[in-house]
Parts: sequence; structure tokens; C-alpha cells
Amino acid sequence: MVGLGTGLKLASKGYKRYGLKGVVAAGGIALVGYIVVKRALNAVTGPQDDEEDVKEAIDEDQVEQKVEKEGVEAAADKETLDEAVDDDQLDSSVNFDELQSEAKRQLKKLGPGGS
Repeated sequence: MVGLGTGLKLASKGYKRYGLKGVVAAGGIALVGYIVVKRALNAVTGPQDDEEDVKEAIDEDQVEQKVEKEGVEAAADKETLDEAVDDDQLDSSVNFDELQSEAKRQLKKLGPGGS
């Protein structure tokens, strides 16, 4: 899960842009985008990279900007993943085609009818 600081930052931006309803709307969509990227990266890297390495490899601001601009589907966009994931911070190498496929799968799981 995203840390408290990040959650508060997202909520604050949502409030500034859209008022009270924006706290949930803007922050929630960005949070979903981050979760998609994080879960996909966890699945692709496997056990050789721990949770903290994966979190540090993701540029939260990049994911947030893309998702707010283009919608939650941007979390599975290859360009977004390439810009937001610093694979040098991971022990394993990242296949970005595989990461994109996994991100799309994670989006489907979170979408209507998903788990």
C-alpha cells in the first residue's frame, strides 16, 4: 500500500483541483494507477527483489501525472512504465513487454467484475 505521506499528497492535490469530491476522485485514481504498477512489478521481478526495492524503483509522481492526465489505463502503457520504473534499483532485470502485459492483467483484475 502507498505510504501515508503519498496518500495525503494525493488527497491534497485532489482537493486543490476539484474541492472535497476531488480528494477521493483524483487521489483514488492515481492510487489505483500506482497499485497496478507496483503489483505488476512485483509479479515480474519475483522473489529476488523485496517489497522496498520495488517501491523505490517506482516514480510515484510520474505514475500520478500520467494517470491523472490520461486515465487509469495509462498505468499499463509501455511509455508510462518505461518512464516510471527505474530497473537499476532492482536486483533482477525487467522485461518491459512482460511488465506491460502484467499491468494490463492487473488493470482487468481491478476493473468491473475483477477481484
